[in-house]
Amino acid sequence: IAVYIVTMIVILLIVGGIGSTLLPGTTSPTSNTNTFSVAQIKASARIVPYDSLWRYSQGYVGDVVYFKGSIVQVEHYYGDNYHFRIATKDGYDDIIYVNSDAPWLLKGDIVEVWGRVKGLKQYTSIFGQSEMIPEIDSLYIQQVIV
Repeated sequence: IAVYIVTMIVILLIVGGIGSTLLPGTTSPTSNTNTFSVAQIKASARIVPYDSLWRYSQGYVGDVVYFKGSIVQVEHYYGDNYHFRIATKDGYDDIIYVNSDAPWLLKGDIVEVWGRVKGLKQYTSIFGQSEMIPEIDSLYIQQVIV
């Protein structure tokens, strides 16, 4: 019986390990889960001017920041993960790139974002130009009802 139990435990561990690994060539999505309450996230956030975040992004990596803005682009990334480009000024100015798991948000929504700074994100615009903007992993995001 002891051998049977040990064998079953080993099998369960192997099956669990196989199920939790990624297929070759895939990458793990950004995890937005955390052990902090919404109140703790909001209390720890810094309000950083966009220009400072852009110019000195490496100095803010890992910091929790707060921004409010309008979603200008929504992109489904992986599973329940989405990328948002959010204009923190009127129009299409002062754009931040936000990784989130908020599928209910749409282009044009006004949102508040509390998230951890990753640095600068480089991407190719629809006109083929290389662009660089601050990137944030959202810890909490909410739609502002106007």
